[in-house]
Amino acid sequence: MKNAKIFSSALILLVLSVFFTSPLEATPINLDFIYSGDTPRGASPWLVADVSDRTAGGVLLELDVRNLGGSQFVGSWFLNLYNLGSGVVVLPSFETGYVPTASFVYSFSPAGGLGLGSSPLSGFEIGFEFSAAASDNGNRLTAGETLRVILSGVTAASFFPPPGETGYISAAHIQGIPLATGGEGSAWVAARIAPPGPQPIAEPETILLLGLGLTATAGALRRRTR
Repeated sequence: MKNAKIFSSALILLVLSVFFTSPLEATPINLDFIYSGDTPRGASPWLVADVSDRTAGGVLLELDVRNLGGSQFVGSWFLNLYNLGSGVVVLPSFETGYVPTASFVYSFSPAGGLGLGSSPLSGFEIGFEFSAAASDNGNRLTAGETLRVILSGVTAASFFPPPGETGYISAAHIQGIPLATGGEGSAWVAARIAPPGPQPIAEPETILLLGLGLTATAGALRRRTR
């Protein structure tokens, strides 16, 4: 009976270790707050960013232009990074089949170096700039498109602030907003409050195997104690 209890305790610890060492799943960052400018057409959140760790290392960063419509497009996109050392180097690798051209900027400093001047939307460490020229529409980040980029030197947790911190974790400049006057406007939208950081989630296959193992172990223990 004592051996059975010891074995059961060890099995529980094994299960917990599997759950807490699983890869971090994509965690959404909703850009749903109008910091300044006009109101974009479409439903909020107008942009949704996803951050997830890759098993091969680095982070997969996606920006889904989910709810913009018509001729609206994204001109700039900024993100904050947290808990980084001064020696960190962030390098991008853009995935093909998505937005073909985007310039990447990385500015490491205690206060960041990117954003809207001295406004609360300054201080970002990572920035992406997209074409705004009407003649270069193919390189715009427009309605229904998704930017996918792999970043080395960071993890998914680097994009989420520690508890109690305030501010903006991401901001974007939406352009080409149709106005009632017939012209085009723009807006800066942001993610004001960080969602919970990426949570470890066991894969379905892992959960199934663990369930089968626990069931078999429980049956064996019952037979041994009879």
